Amino acid sequence: MSFKELLTYILSIIPTIYLIKRYYLDSFNKKEIQDFEQLNKYFINERYKNFENESQLVKDMLCNTVSYFKGMNYDLVKYILEVKHINLFDFIKLKRLIRIGYLKPNGEHNKNHKKGINHIIKLSILYFLFILYLFTFIYITSSFLHIESELIATSLIIGFIAIPEIWLLFYTDKITSDNNAIEWYKKNKDNFVKSKFLLSDN
Repeated sequence: MSFKELLTYILSIIPTIYLIKRYYLDSFNKKEIQDFEQLNKYFINERYKNFENESQLVKDMLCNTVSYFKGMNYDLVKYILEVKHINLFDFIKLKRLIRIGYLKPNGEHNKNHKKGINHIIKLSILYFLFILYLFTFIYITSSFLHIESELIATSLIIGFIAIPEIWLLFYTDKITSDNNAIEWYKKNKDNFVKSKFLLSDN
């Protein structure tokens, strides 16, 4: 394949890879339905209290049947459910902040959390490097390998282009969501501290 043919071929495949990623997110939406079914069965109307006399292991296993509660013990889940003013989106952001180390598990701001490079600058560098890598791959493949078989070309593209692109797309989602959660926390921190859901970082 010539440089132009290979470039056209890759550009036709890249949107397909993006759609595959979108399908993954649609699968996640199905997971949310399963979560709600579990909540409705075991948690709504304080049904979780039926497990009060069970061992800590059983109670923690119950909480881990809901993806949002994975990694959280029963006592913390119970406390969160009894805080009536917190909504799902706030809860997801707070859990993300704990996972990335911006907040401690008790809700206190982790002053040792490293800020790092601005997420826009970081993503710009990564996308620039990916584009540079893409054209380098096309140049080497078209100039030295002289591939004529579409099967071989597709295999190379999946191995050398698709996998890095999928990683980059997921990393973009992650770093953007992390940054959005931090900015949201800065704007809403005082409200959560006043309600005693989060501890003050003073």
